Amino acid sequence: MVGIAILVVSAASVTACAITISPLLRYSLILAVVLLAWVCVVLAMCLVYRKSVLPPGDYMYVFGREPALWHRKMGALWILEKMVTRRGRLRVYRKLGADIGPIVLAGYITDPELAQIGRSAVVGGGSRVLTHAIEARNGALRLVLDHVEIGEGAVIGSNAVLLPGSKVRPGSTVPACHVVPKGRMFPEGI
Repeated sequence: MVGIAILVVSAASVTACAITISPLLRYSLILAVVLLAWVCVVLAMCLVYRKSVLPPGDYMYVFGREPALWHRKMGALWILEKMVTRRGRLRVYRKLGADIGPIVLAGYITDPELAQIGRSAVVGGGSRVLTHAIEARNGALRLVLDHVEIGEGAVIGSNAVLLPGSKVRPGSTVPACHVVPKGRMFPEGI
């Protein structure tokens, strides 16, 4: 995939130099082709990594020894978050396996295939739906992967964080900057 991007950029450079145009226009053309190539590479990587690299569970974590696909997938998602609009991100999350109803989505999902967001739910800007986390337990690091469920009509406030295994009841409102702990239901006790 990277080879394709380099080929496209090389072709654009040769084409831009063969035509007699101003240096500013040539630079703009090369920049546009490079950005388009990056978008194509990122989307291709996301579609390759549609399935979860690891199934939900609790794993021993050794820094620097993650599966190679993990880094590539997380890197592709990070680039995707920066380059695609909110509406476009929602479409890509659906193609990556997220179970998302017709909603307004402004937040970010780390592993879309492990997220389930109900119909008419609103995920506020800057909020994070984290389906994986690294935690210290008994002197060792553990990688935790679990589903996150947001019920129908729920509202997640700006900059709120939902940790792996958390569930938000239908119609509930998670306040801004609130953290829903791992494996908990929000609101509790109802």
